Amino acid sequence: MSETRSRLQAIKKDLGPAWSAFFLRHGRFTPIQEAAMPAILAGRNVVVAAPTAGGKTEAAIAPLAARKRSGADSGWTLVVSPTRALVNDLYRRLLEPLAQIGLRLARRTGDHPSFDAKSPGDFVITTPESLDALLGRTPKSFASTSSMVIDELHLFDGTPRGDQLRILCRRVDRVRRRAIERGDQDGEPVQFVALSATLNDPLASARRYFTDPVLATAGEGREIEADYVPMSSPSDILTYLRACAPVPRKVLVFTRSRREAEAIAAALHGCLPYAPNTFVHHGSLSKGQREDVERRFEAAPAGVCVATTTLELGIDIGDIDLVFLVRPPHSISSLLQRVGRGCRRAGNRTPAACAYVDDGDRLWFEAAVAGAQRGDVEPIRSVFRPSVVLQQMASYMKQRSGTMEASTLRSLFEDLGGQDDTVVQCLLSRLAELPSRDFVHVQPAGRLSPGEQMLELHESSRLFANFSSNPGVDEVRDRTTGALLGHANIERDTAQIAFAGASRKVVSARGRRVEVEGGGSEGPAELPRFPARAAPVSGHLCGVVRKHLGIGERQVPKLRLPGGELAYFWFLGSFEARLAAESLGLSGKATPIVYASHEDLSASDFGFSQERMEDAARESWAALEHQLEAGAPTFKDLLPDEVRREWVALTARGTGLWAWSARVELLAPDRETATRLRALL
Repeated sequence: MSETRSRLQAIKKDLGPAWSAFFLRHGRFTPIQEAAMPAILAGRNVVVAAPTAGGKTEAAIAPLAARKRSGADSGWTLVVSPTRALVNDLYRRLLEPLAQIGLRLARRTGDHPSFDAKSPGDFVITTPESLDALLGRTPKSFASTSSMVIDELHLFDGTPRGDQLRILCRRVDRVRRRAIERGDQDGEPVQFVALSATLNDPLASARRYFTDPVLATAGEGREIEADYVPMSSPSDILTYLRACAPVPRKVLVFTRSRREAEAIAAALHGCLPYAPNTFVHHGSLSKGQREDVERRFEAAPAGVCVATTTLELGIDIGDIDLVFLVRPPHSISSLLQRVGRGCRRAGNRTPAACAYVDDGDRLWFEAAVAGAQRGDVEPIRSVFRPSVVLQQMASYMKQRSGTMEASTLRSLFEDLGGQDDTVVQCLLSRLAELPSRDFVHVQPAGRLSPGEQMLELHESSRLFANFSSNPGVDEVRDRTTGALLGHANIERDTAQIAFAGASRKVVSARGRRVEVEGGGSEGPAELPRFPARAAPVSGHLCGVVRKHLGIGERQVPKLRLPGGELAYFWFLGSFEARLAAESLGLSGKATPIVYASHEDLSASDFGFSQERMEDAARESWAALEHQLEAGAPTFKDLLPDEVRREWVALTARGTGLWAWSARVELLAPDRETATRLRALL
């Protein structure tokens, strides 16, 4: 018997009945399952990193289930997933195999609020916000939490919700350890498993959530077969799809905005070969509307769904024959997420249509696809958000029923690492300086007690949510059924709108409630407007485009434009470009890739010190903070300005931008490169 076969037989034996429940129908393990399951079966903390559709979920759940059946694990497993839709998707996928081996599965979200604290089940799937709520209401139930799975780690890390989850992991582990120390529970501290598809450094990311992770990885990403498609109007999408041989049955179209998604869905509506199954999916649609689209699109034998980032997640919508990208996304990780949704039956290749509106778009696409093929994904460089400190302070005080020692709170945030510790201590030392004196009271003896504002939050679901959401001002409802379709900003003289994938007649508009009737009305439909902040362009992606053009890291091509301005192509990204402009005191137009001005600058004019950069970050903190995900206004706006300034300055320090500025070399590009650079303007 070969060594490989012996190893696989050993894994099967250790899995016991979980082998047949999870893997028998496939008859084999995938590479990532072979790599990850031995360490999980052994009780190790593991980060499982592999491309989409590799079987990561089963690689985590099956060995944890086997540990329960063997008696090695007598507690319950918490599975944390980014969204309610993904929770429901996981619940559908895992219910049957777990039931086959006698294990109970439960879910806890705002849609499924029931939770039996005395007998939670063997596996409970939830979101960070629902986990936070449970910790505040039934903390003792987590004493028997023996393992915790973080699903889609790449969607959390570096975001406000990721910072929140970092502290929630600590809180769950703390409850468990104290129960073991008191003798109330047997067993070991919480075993952690994280799953991820697109991370630059999976171990570094995992260490932010738990200690001593081991890395399980296998397989390379599927080859992206990119077809570059010129596009001047939405009808070009249909022309392209009809010309494919064979014509793809199920198509997922990604756009960069909700308005663009509605425009394309309206243009495709009722057109063969996809009529009547043309759908739209974005964040301003109601939850019920989005779930209905997911069900109908999955069930349809043929159809097209036009979506924004909402379908980048791994929600099961069936087999997708083709992913169609309308203009390049703003990061390589987003590109990988989108392309990864398609053609999972096609082995090691993924066809993707990349629609560009000009030569600049095509250049972005070509560079991003090449970077994605190399696995050149953005590193995570965010600094822990002080808004999360306030949010977790309020949540933790609810868990502990009110007052606590300031030292107890500080211990929750100890040793986050580097600049994270700096910003946390900056805030904790200034609690008495919070603009609202009603949030927390700092007693002379060092005790903290909740103020009226915090006590109000303790009775509200806003306590557990630290992310911004702005779907639109007007509530759009179907007049016949009364069903909420979603939210948008609609002009009051509008007669007909394109919304939720159909043309709808506006019947009435009273206050912020707009009632509509279904399609079939005559005349052109207007597109509603949606409140939106332009997604920041990744500095890493800008660097990938620079390398694709053959331009060195220190080199800044300099071109004179037809209007007499000089363009300096610095390829920095949204935040870094604004930071450089503020540090240099520039008055021209600064974009993520270029600075344009009538000033004739030399290389030395681009230099600035670290001290100058951080001072500029503090002086312009409000404008720079707008480029970052700072958290929900509920908590962000409670912070002292000095803390917000320091957070922006520390974030700036993490860019290392001053070191780049000291090495700038101005470059006179050759004719071909100059032509390609002009296409980016």
